[in-house]
Amino acid sequence: MENLIHLVGGAPGVGKSTIVEEVNNRPDIDIFYARMGNLIYELARDEGHVENTRDRIRPALYRELGCTVAENLRSDIDRKHIVLDCHFVDYDGYGYMPKITVPVANELAPDTITVIEAPPEVVPDRIRDRIRSKERAVPSIEGVQEHMMLERQYAVSISNQVGCWLRLLNNENSTVESTAESFARSIVSYSRIFEY
Repeated sequence: MENLIHLVGGAPGVGKSTIVEEVNNRPDIDIFYARMGNLIYELARDEGHVENTRDRIRPALYRELGCTVAENLRSDIDRKHIVLDCHFVDYDGYGYMPKITVPVANELAPDTITVIEAPPEVVPDRIRDRIRSKERAVPSIEGVQEHMMLERQYAVSISNQVGCWLRLLNNENSTVESTAESFARSIVSYSRIFEY
């Protein structure tokens, strides 16, 4: 079975994981859903590089592990759609670091990229509501705007690099159901395009 890889990214707090999980629960779409960062951390743990997901991974190792995960995805997963929840960039207190680098993007060769955005003024409250530790700071509205802008720019760059479809989805007013429905419709539409 030829599968399609869909990268879904966005700044923390825009609702991307909630939206993808909503679509993943639909019985009418054949999806394998995973968080790219979790797959990389699981591989890092299995190879003895980290003990838990709070451990930091050097950028070069993260890139190497990302390529290994990407290399295995299409061959190991027997589902029509592989939906990977990711951050294209991540802010670590020092600056922004690409998470889907050119080597990882080339290895993944995604068929589609979707960037989910939300009104910047609601994102800090969403993040504040879900923070489990005090290690992570709640971003300002300006910080959210900057992160969303960079997520979009990196997604455009990756789309251009690998030659795939790019879609922007706005998760306005926390309308998870309607945004999830729009994302589900796009997956079905892309399936029809790739059948030709």
